[in-house]
Amino acid sequence: MNAWLFTSKTGETSWQSNTGYDDVLGSQYSYDSGVAYHLQVQAGDTVLIREDDVVMGISRIDQIEQKEGRKLRRRCPTCRRTGIEHRKRAGHYVCTNKKCGARFPDPLDVYEPVTEYVARYGTQWQALDGAIAYSQLEPLLSGVAQNAIRPCDLDGIVDLLTGVSVALPEATAPVPSLPIPGGRRRTEIKARLGQGTFRTALLRKYGLSCAVTGPCPAEALEAAHLVPFARHETHDVDSGLLLRSDIHRLLDAGALAINPDTKTVELTAELLNYPMYRDLHGRTITQYPSAAALHTAYGLTQN
Repeated sequence: MNAWLFTSKTGETSWQSNTGYDDVLGSQYSYDSGVAYHLQVQAGDTVLIREDDVVMGISRIDQIEQKEGRKLRRRCPTCRRTGIEHRKRAGHYVCTNKKCGARFPDPLDVYEPVTEYVARYGTQWQALDGAIAYSQLEPLLSGVAQNAIRPCDLDGIVDLLTGVSVALPEATAPVPSLPIPGGRRRTEIKARLGQGTFRTALLRKYGLSCAVTGPCPAEALEAAHLVPFARHETHDVDSGLLLRSDIHRLLDAGALAINPDTKTVELTAELLNYPMYRDLHGRTITQYPSAAALHTAYGLTQN
């Protein structure tokens, strides 16, 4: 089995020579016969999904669907090559072919026959949410950097995953039953600025692991401020922890505290009545926030 990096463009596409692909993060990746390595990618292969400088997750390919189609290619009207770039400030396109270099207001749009592929990988999807940076993965890649699909060194991937407490997906997987999309609704929320960056920094520092319970999926991990965010509205990695969502709620509610001197978990008498949490009492945390933050947070629970 091979391993691949798929570069996903779920937001605004940066590919100027085609119209982009329909990717669904955590579920499917679309490409066509114009993409390098399209014939080598097979069901059962390991795949990592990248967006910009972040590795979003890892899985195994469940199945690959294909059909014949037509793809809009945007070409230079002079040399007919697809290497073009849009210069927004100048208001024109430029051909990147060194032998051409033409400038033009609009590209030549040509619909060409292609084989379209959809690699479905949702069954064993494991979100990484930036716990591994693209810069860490780059030395393990071969092929041209601009390629949407690139081969990866599988042994090196295993080493990176081990560092963030994640196992390589199993070699076999059943074909998934695809979910039926539902509806949507509009809501308004008050978001904390920088919360996502704060979480990514903690993931890169501690891996996919809760400070209290140990390794767990990225979907269950939250970035916790030892001292309530409302008191300072700043993000300090040295004053944060990665916690499983339920542990985070208990910490915020004061039902769980961390003794700053022993670095151990303390539970309220009420929480000790629950067997699933009782064993956490007295457990030493596996992360190392600042002593000052631990003392401040502990003092708040004693008042």
